[in-house]
Amino acid sequence: MGINIVGKHFPGHGFVPGDTHISVPKDHRHLQTIITEDIFPFKQAITKGIMGIMPADVQYPEIDKNPATFSSIWLKTILRDQLQFQGFIFSDCLSMSAASYAGDFAERTKKAFTAGCNAVLICNDRTGAKSALKWMNSQSSLFSNTDKLIEIKKNTQKHKQERAIISNSFQTVTATSFYYD
Repeated sequence: MGINIVGKHFPGHGFVPGDTHISVPKDHRHLQTIITEDIFPFKQAITKGIMGIMPADVQYPEIDKNPATFSSIWLKTILRDQLQFQGFIFSDCLSMSAASYAGDFAERTKKAFTAGCNAVLICNDRTGAKSALKWMNSQSSLFSNTDKLIEIKKNTQKHKQERAIISNSFQTVTATSFYYD
């Protein structure tokens, strides 16, 4: 018996001294260095079938001006295309100071989904969550996250879904946990 995990913080958070809760840390290393020093655990987890990954709210300016949560280079090009990750991408918390880089909560939500996130997390900020949901509701035809969660469920042979609350109008996952036989 076990649970599925979410690997974080892609592509790596260990080489920056800043705290994303209060600032926007920057990692000035080049892509090849990050791939060599940070990506290996993610590659291994993807090979083993990890179903969730959370990007870092860290800027990697040698690769993209946007923090990984808001970067299609990191989420679509590298994580999806190059590393072949087929699971669910959860944003890091959009309430943290590092996420304020992307604007208000509606703009943060839009940028996270556009970059490749399948779900956004907003903690301890009811007004921010309402703003994000209002924007998402106005854009509901753009989202297919429910399909992604169902696809993940079908592709995981040994697990049973214990609890998943999905809001069909917003196509977002609000709570999910899995267990294994």
